[in-house]
Amino acid sequence: CGSFTNAYEYLGDIDCAFVFSSCMKPDLVKALSIAIGRQCKPGTIIITTEFPLFLRGNVDPIEGDESMPHGHYEIQLLEKIDGWCWLLGGKSTAYIHRVKTSLWEDYAGMREEPQLSLEEEAFRLVQSIESGDLTDTKEFLRKVRNDMVFNCVPQ
Repeated sequence: CGSFTNAYEYLGDIDCAFVFSSCMKPDLVKALSIAIGRQCKPGTIIITTEFPLFLRGNVDPIEGDESMPHGHYEIQLLEKIDGWCWLLGGKSTAYIHRVKTSLWEDYAGMREEPQLSLEEEAFRLVQSIESGDLTDTKEFLRKVRNDMVFNCVPQ
């Protein structure tokens, strides 16, 4: 289980994907488009519902990982098909896309996310507190607990 918003979740072996994107907000559709542009090989077919992908864009560099490919991608809209969807209770639109150009060759397979040292993580946490970026400590602690559970750290 993972998230396409994580650049280290590998999507490069996809040939065809269906994304029920009817409830996605534009920023999430953009993140999906960037993930596809970063990792999916040219020719990959992506089908979305209600919203087309962002057809052109740039994949920004990842802070702290100079080896992560970045640059331009392009996705082609092949077809738009309208039909009835019982889940939506009315008309639904499917968008069929094909990856035209991507960073797939540069991405070159699965990648390990660089792990910060405990000291560096603590330093960044202190920086976030001092700069005022970390204001919701309950949310922060909830995320820490979720990470501990996900990584099987004993309670």
